[in-house]
Amino acid sequence: MPVVFEIDVDPYLQARRARHIQGSIAVAKFERLVDALQRDEGDVEVDIDFSSGARGRPQFQLAVKATLSAECQRCLSDFNFVVSSVKTMLVVKDAAAIENVPAECEPVLVLEDELLSLMAVIEDELLLSLPAMPKHDDCQMAVDSNSYDDGDEEEELEERVNPFAVLSQLKKK
Repeated sequence: MPVVFEIDVDPYLQARRARHIQGSIAVAKFERLVDALQRDEGDVEVDIDFSSGARGRPQFQLAVKATLSAECQRCLSDFNFVVSSVKTMLVVKDAAAIENVPAECEPVLVLEDELLSLMAVIEDELLLSLPAMPKHDDCQMAVDSNSYDDGDEEEELEERVNPFAVLSQLKKK
């Protein structure tokens, strides 16, 4: 039976049951993510492991991995890149508790009587894993900016006239 990530879950109940959820989701199901990509092809591999952490607080380890497509910001061609992330998410009941979350965990605010949207958490993690300026690792630009030299730069320096040269000539008189 395929895993359905589109449902909302009670993270407190899932942690008490030590539930483990694993499966894949089509990239096309993430609306905000698709807006940042060139194509909405492929799947996102997801592994979520709920548990009770320190002091019995519910937490879950979220692992996502996907091959996504973007436009290289150097050469403007499409390329694929791998996004892989593993985070420990600590469920907190109120905003004040966020300050007490250990540095190795990410806080997830879920009120005690509310449900957690797994799709939103997964999509947020994917969006945070995207590079700010996507580019090929070995991008071959049409024109290499370091090797481009037209020789005009030296001519411009020679042709430039110092505006104070006239003043220095008047000063000599």
